[in-house]
Amino acid sequence: MEEFAQSSGEHGFIYFSLGSFIQSSRLPEKQLKILLRAFSKLKQKVLWKFETDAGLELPPNVKFIKWAPQQDILAHPKIRGFISHGGLFGTMEAIHHGVPIVGIPMFWDQPINVEKCMRMGIALRLDFNSMTDADIIEAIEKITTDPR
Repeated sequence: MEEFAQSSGEHGFIYFSLGSFIQSSRLPEKQLKILLRAFSKLKQKVLWKFETDAGLELPPNVKFIKWAPQQDILAHPKIRGFISHGGLFGTMEAIHHGVPIVGIPMFWDQPINVEKCMRMGIALRLDFNSMTDADIIEAIEKITTDPR
């Protein structure tokens, strides 16, 4: 992981995790394709917590990891953003480390957590069912260029 992060250059990397309850490997194929297409167009590398090898063709800037030391990743000097479901612990960790969030809430407290972060000016929200690759790219561009 460190080698991947260090090789990200000046643009750094984005960390993507849907927590421990929602498994990326079980996302619908449509959303997986949208995410991978969007990630392939980013300047940043993407470190994605993904529970299986999945057999997916990954863009060169994307790396799957089955387990992640999230605190260490969010504290890394080359991180530029966190794509998250908006779970409480990940949200608190991102705030603690000053990492902007693209929230894709699914259920429970996640929409409320993402909404609070949006009001604080530290997050943007995407709708899982209607997001497009253009939406993802635009959100990443905003969180990585807005000096707040």
